[in-house]
Amino acid sequence: MAREGRLELFRQIGMGLDQMIEALTRPIRSGAEGESVELTFKEAAEIGSRFGLPDRDTVVDEARDIRGAHIMPLIQPVLQRLLVELKQTLRFGLKDMATTDLELIVTGPGASWTGIETLLGDSLETEFDVDAEARSCDPAVIGGPGSELHLVLSTWSRAQISLTPDTTLTRQATGRFQTGLIVGTILALMLIAGNAVWVRHQLSRSKVQLNEASYRQRQSEAMKQKRDQFMAAQDALKKLKEMITGSVDFSVDFTAVLHELSLVDQPNIDLTVIDAHCKDPSIGEIDQPIAGSIRLDGYVRGARADIDLHQYVERLKESPMFSSVQLGQIKSRVVRGQPVRWFTLEIQAPPAPRLAQDLLTLHTEAQP
Repeated sequence: MAREGRLELFRQIGMGLDQMIEALTRPIRSGAEGESVELTFKEAAEIGSRFGLPDRDTVVDEARDIRGAHIMPLIQPVLQRLLVELKQTLRFGLKDMATTDLELIVTGPGASWTGIETLLGDSLETEFDVDAEARSCDPAVIGGPGSELHLVLSTWSRAQISLTPDTTLTRQATGRFQTGLIVGTILALMLIAGNAVWVRHQLSRSKVQLNEASYRQRQSEAMKQKRDQFMAAQDALKKLKEMITGSVDFSVDFTAVLHELSLVDQPNIDLTVIDAHCKDPSIGEIDQPIAGSIRLDGYVRGARADIDLHQYVERLKESPMFSSVQLGQIKSRVVRGQPVRWFTLEIQAPPAPRLAQDLLTLHTEAQP
């Protein structure tokens, strides 16, 4: 950092390009079934050079369904470390200067990754430019423009023969030794400061983990509350069944239906309406058992909402409790500030005699 022709601060901060590439070689869970995928170092380097810091929905590997949402969490710790180092440098180096008075340039092989200057600018609330030669750097070309080897070779100076007397060389060596001691002391102090920053970072991570644990506890309490609601509805339907059975041939066991719905329930699916009714006994044959219908209204939370809803419907179809499961129109809505997928399910429940026969058949087939 220079001001008015005078060097104010010099500190080299490595972007950790190799660390970012190595982070991408860790197992990646992608696809609907959560299969683990591992990239080679070469594949990771090519993805980084081509896509840089991609958006969440950007497809970086179509064959293995790898998106930006899969790789960004892997390189996030490296980026956080870089931002911490930059913030500390600007904090102790600027003094009375403002960031608006500086011309900040990103250079080196890591500058070729798209989006790095935007990330730095948004995090430090200032504007960064990328060196033109570094932007065109190709990591696959050894010693190419913008690479570290090219920077070293371009600034390499030729060796010269020194005619300085031995006494002067000794005096210079002593001065360098003293300077080395001073620099070593300064580096030790910087190391202590770095450890303090690391401790602060660990405290921040612990706070994040504590928040995640609190969130899981709230989810568990919500699941318990939802199950209590199911049990209360089951008791109400049981009483209703006892009241109606005496006057109407209400042959669908809705208590068992609610119990089955509670077994296939998923944490990220919230049901808002459960409307259960039977076919009018005056329609059709009077001596035929009466079938039942259940309408479920609810919504699915999370990034995999459509996949989780599909799995939920398939589990309902596999249940012998239901003869038909039809998924209605799916809409996108916002509930409590969170985007969700709203859905409607029409479920047909067979009469109790047919249900008992189906369960008996399943039990007989399961016997060895």
